[in-house]
Formats: sequence, C-alpha cells, structure tokens
Amino acid sequence: MITIGKIITNGIDRPERQLTTEEQKTVIATHSNQTAYIYYQTGDEIPMITEVVNPDANDLLKLEADLEFGKKLINEFLLDNRISPQSFSPSDSLALLQKLQVIQALASLGDIKNVLPLMQAVDVDTIFTQDRKDKYVSMITDYLALWV
Repeated sequence: MITIGKIITNGIDRPERQLTTEEQKTVIATHSNQTAYIYYQTGDEIPMITEVVNPDANDLLKLEADLEFGKKLINEFLLDNRISPQSFSPSDSLALLQKLQVIQALASLGDIKNVLPLMQAVDVDTIFTQDRKDKYVSMITDYLALWV
C-alpha cells in the first residue's frame, strides 16, 4: 500500500491515509523530501517546486548543436582509437572506457560545458596520451567559444 501525507484535493484538506489499489493506479507524480514521499493524483493541487521556463528558439538551436557536437566528439574519439598505432588489449579498452564513461555520457546528452572540466582533469597514460587529451580539450574549447 502507498501512504500519502496530508494533501489538498479540489480545495478540500485530506488527512494522511493509504491509497486503495484502484487509487494507486492513478498516481501521476511523486515528490520526496528524503524522509517522506508525497503522491499526487489527478485533481490534486501540486505545489510549484520551480518555475517552468519554456525554451526559446536559441535554446533549442543550442541544444541541437550541443547534441551534434557531442556525437562528433564521441566519433572522433572512436576514430582515434581505431587508427591508433598501439594495439589495445581488452583490459586496456575497459580501463579507457571506465576512465571516460562520465564524459561520454555527458557528451551524448549534449552537456558540453560540463565535459570540458572533466576532460581537462583526465589523467594521461600510454593509451590516452597528452596529445589526444589536448586535441579533445581544444575541440571542446573552440566549440564552446562559438556560443559565448
């Protein structure tokens, strides 16, 4: 069963109670304050947590460009791995993947501004060389400079 805290439904204060099986099917949103969960149903007055701001045309254009650049960065990295004069063992590939997994995730989401400090902080080694790191940092920096 789901227990809900005191809520206001259609202007009526409702005390804490357990939802019925049928009501549980209608839950549309939850909110947690780390100690309790509040469940909202159709008709409930849901408190505004943050103001909703609709993106404008520039925001959408920037998002599209960020996603495209993220793909380009990942593709460049994969190409560099393929044309590398070094052969990678499976353990080398796994270590490199683990080292860069957060960067790859952020790049694939188009979060380029947060990729830069992470890329700058990556330790170099025989596989992820300083030249490669410098190349990617330069690519990211040049891209971000377009949007200042």
